[in-house]
Amino acid sequence: MKRYRYLMEDDTNGPLTSVEIKLFKYLNTKKKKGVDILDLIKSMLPFFGKSKSEANYYLKLYSANYRPEGDYENITDDEFVDIRDVKPTKTSNQSAYELSSGKIPFKGSNLEGYWSNNSRGDKYYVVNSYGWYPIFLFIHNQWFQVLDNYSSSTSKHISHSNPVRYNRGLGEEVRLATPHELKMLINGDSPDDVFNRRVPNFVNMVDKGTIVFKDKPTLRTIWGTGRVKFTVTDVKEENGKIVIDVKINKAGQLVDRKMVEKPELYDDEQFMRNIKDGIESEILQTQNRYLTRKNTEFRFH
Repeated sequence: MKRYRYLMEDDTNGPLTSVEIKLFKYLNTKKKKGVDILDLIKSMLPFFGKSKSEANYYLKLYSANYRPEGDYENITDDEFVDIRDVKPTKTSNQSAYELSSGKIPFKGSNLEGYWSNNSRGDKYYVVNSYGWYPIFLFIHNQWFQVLDNYSSSTSKHISHSNPVRYNRGLGEEVRLATPHELKMLINGDSPDDVFNRRVPNFVNMVDKGTIVFKDKPTLRTIWGTGRVKFTVTDVKEENGKIVIDVKINKAGQLVDRKMVEKPELYDDEQFMRNIKDGIESEILQTQNRYLTRKNTEFRFH
């Protein structure tokens, strides 16, 4: 099985891509001049649409497969040293993200990242907290982060090992998943199968009363001095989505610490957009174990 390709699609018969071969040949010329290779890699990665934090991966890949003559195109699968199989790098927890971003095996204090295989033969990279609790998972070419933070120390582990800590804007997306969903993904279930189950599960729990929305209008601060009272009147499944009906009972602004309704603003498009956006964000955040922007539709009345 070919290793996961980082810089571009598999375009050679060998274990390295053509871009990696060109990069390593270039590094050879600079290595002889005493240039700091890590700094050089960091300066080049943005040109490939990659984060500088992944530089450690390429340095390790380059060092493990270094060829003085620069004939990297001749490396065979048998000769190639796969970074996924190397001995874990010891690191401080604060620097763990530098290794997790490159999916490099590492070991910190009660924090570790490593590669493994599931029963279906899928390779995955997982970051564990306290030896058993997955907090990040890379599988199916996608990053997933656990939803639940059981303790302040686990929250710190999540912050320290965040693989896309400095990758914002580079197209890296981390999807949130419950511990049970992470186990399903590790065991080989597809992301679509895992997350599509959230829709009927959520609707069933609302029907059974496991999840309850307040019957009385709920007062919320939506933006600045804005206030709104709303009620969730119905939750149902339509076309594979969770549809939530919301009744806006009253909206206005905070005046002298009291909400003052301003019906004249109901015709103000921006005012109503602020109200609706605020209600959506409130409900999505409260029920983030099940609801996402992709699987939820709001209908306002």
